[in-house]
Amino acid sequence: MKKTQHLLFMVAMLYALSPLWAQAAFNDVTTDGGSASIVLDDSSSYVIDAANRVESFTANASTIDFVVLPGSVISITSNDRKNFTYSATTCETVEKTCNSDLSRLFIQCNNQSTSHTVTVTPSGTCTASSGGGSNGGGSSAPTKNPEPEKVIAKPIMVEVPKPAPAEIKLVRYEFKKQFGSSSKGEDVKQLQLRLKEIGFLPATTVVNDKFGSATVLAVKKFQKANGIAQVGNVGPATLKALNKVASVLVPTPAVTAPNSVVAPAPIVNSDKFTFIKQLKSGNNNADVLQLQIKLKALGYLPASVTPNGNFGSATVLAVKKFQKANGIAQVGNVGSATLKALNK
Repeated sequence: MKKTQHLLFMVAMLYALSPLWAQAAFNDVTTDGGSASIVLDDSSSYVIDAANRVESFTANASTIDFVVLPGSVISITSNDRKNFTYSATTCETVEKTCNSDLSRLFIQCNNQSTSHTVTVTPSGTCTASSGGGSNGGGSSAPTKNPEPEKVIAKPIMVEVPKPAPAEIKLVRYEFKKQFGSSSKGEDVKQLQLRLKEIGFLPATTVVNDKFGSATVLAVKKFQKANGIAQVGNVGPATLKALNKVASVLVPTPAVTAPNSVVAPAPIVNSDKFTFIKQLKSGNNNADVLQLQIKLKALGYLPASVTPNGNFGSATVLAVKKFQKANGIAQVGNVGSATLKALNK
């Protein structure tokens, strides 16, 4: 008799100490905290953590059924990163989390008046940042919440207008160092800009920082116009002439008595550019650019006007001044007589 009683006591103790998941279900037992591990038929393990006020749950072959009460909280974690689907359509808060090492489902039910069943089905593998959601309003989640899902906002496409291309303008640059063929750097770039501005370097030449053959030829032309030996390199005399470029081709008007009229400078003979095409207001091309450079060098186009190839009102006025000085009808367009005068 004592042996039988002892055996029954041992069986009862083993049953009481066995893990909760080993039992088929927590039938009619309210769970307030703690955790349990279960294994379904897919051989994956799941941890049910902080299942507060869950009346019971049953581990089936491929699903877990929770009987929830008002105020129930379910938190289930998969170390195999299983994707969770659920039937918690009447619960206020549902959140799903998928990290690189685990996935988690969190459900909170506050406003139910009666108990009901929530079925959770794990399957497949979740994707990182997979969505959770909310089925309605409710009180805030308990302290032991899973990490909330990170929401990645979609970028808003805003069309930004493209800025207009920057205009290259000649700046007053002081040349200090001697340099020549094969030189590179800012001095060479500024030299090209200045020679291009005053007409010794063709308008079609691309400005860079390399002292190539086109720059050598332009320097020689500049030196010839200023009575300097035509060596093609920039020495002391050429440096001095470059730094007072206003006196090279833009003549300085003579000092005269008040109210007297200063005649424009005579045409400077030049072999830099031959004008062939007739031009008029509204044209925009390389010939107009060369016209502006020449008119600026001769003093008919103000020094403040930057040649840009656009035959606008300032160029029309300069052409009329040029035509008046050369006895040509002041029409403001470049016809055959004006072309001939420009090419003298």
